[in-house]
Amino acid sequence: MTMKNYPMKKTGIIAIICGLAIWALYLVNIFWSFLFSHPFLGLALVAIIGGLVILILDIYKEKEKDKENEPFRGEKK
Repeated sequence: MTMKNYPMKKTGIIAIICGLAIWALYLVNIFWSFLFSHPFLGLALVAIIGGLVILILDIYKEKEKDKENEPFRGEKK
């Protein structure tokens, strides 16, 4: 890589990052406007996400509890 091409590559990377940031902000704007115009669907989405979080935490805690009681090479820890 020569120094001559470096600023052009850096400018290209910055342009890509800025474009992705604008695109992400646009999608967030669409998402929030949808939730504010449909409050019951927003509430349902919050309930679904909350249920998924609770389910994942329960699975994680159960897995950690099972690790404590699991024998290792035939011997108890």
